[in-house]
Amino acid sequence: QANTSLISIHNEITVRFQFLSFIFSISASPKDFNLTQSQADRLWDCLTAVTGSTGTNREELYNWLLSQLKNRDGGHALSLETFKHLLTEKLLTQKPEHVCGQQLNLIQEILQQSRTNW
Repeated sequence: QANTSLISIHNEITVRFQFLSFIFSISASPKDFNLTQSQADRLWDCLTAVTGSTGTNREELYNWLLSQLKNRDGGHALSLETFKHLLTEKLLTQKPEHVCGQQLNLIQEILQQSRTNW
C-alpha cells in the first residue's frame, strides 16, 4: 500500500511539472511570464520537505529546474535572477547528506549560465 502511494505521488508530481512546462512554454505564455521568487521558494520547500529520506521528489524538482534552465528558448518558468536566488538560498545550503548528482548538475548549469548571462 505504501509503495502504491509513493508511485501515485511521484506520478502526480511528474504530471504537474509537465503542466508547468507547458504553461511556461513560448507557445502558451509570454517569455516574461515567470514564477516569482516566492513561488519558486514554495515549490522548493514543498518538494524538498515532503520527500524525507528518499529524495525522489527532490530529484524531480532538480530535473525540472535543469530542463527549464537548459531550454531558455522554449521554457521560461524561472528568470535567471530566480535561479540565482535558488542557488544562493537553497542549493548551496543543503545538508551534505541530501546532495545528489542532479543537484550538482543544476549548480554547475546555473554557474555556467551566470558566466554568459549575468
